[in-house]
Amino acid sequence: MLKNKKILYAAIGICVILSGIFYYIGKSGEDTGAGYNNKEKTEMELVTVVSETEQDTAGEVCVYVCGHVNSPGVYYIRTGARIADAVEAAGGIAEEAYIDVLNLADTVTDGQRIYVPAQGETENELPAGQDGRSDLININTADVSLLTTLPGIGESRALSIITYREENGAYGTIEDIMNVSGIKEAAFSKIKDYICV
Repeated sequence: MLKNKKILYAAIGICVILSGIFYYIGKSGEDTGAGYNNKEKTEMELVTVVSETEQDTAGEVCVYVCGHVNSPGVYYIRTGARIADAVEAAGGIAEEAYIDVLNLADTVTDGQRIYVPAQGETENELPAGQDGRSDLININTADVSLLTTLPGIGESRALSIITYREENGAYGTIEDIMNVSGIKEAAFSKIKDYICV
């Protein structure tokens, strides 16, 4: 009788131990599956973040804001932003700035240099190629469609302007455009007030 009880207790003990082992194995399997799920989710989130970053970069332009602003420098702002947005990105205008010479509603372009002059600064004192106007066409960055808006510049002449800078490097001054075939003194006098470098 005593022997039968010992066998019964031993059997119950073995069952309890086996149950515990099976429970632990099952729990570990669930945790492992959850780990894989979390890993997959993290990878998906990473891909999404990278994609959004690429889209954001594609929708930006790079501008150089200098002169009398609080934080001059190079800034990346959204495509279609205005001069006012670029100035704001540079910390806003400094106390002595003369902002009226800029068209704050004008759209910025990639590679544009925006100079904010000081009060009382005359056109002769402004940096070369910048008279405070934001509507000047930069002959180092403008495309055919933009160049053809200049007086007397057709599509073929615009292509010549672009070809010259590609073969010889950027224009150092606006006068260098007269090195382009077909643009001499008379043609230059028509466009000089509308271009910059």
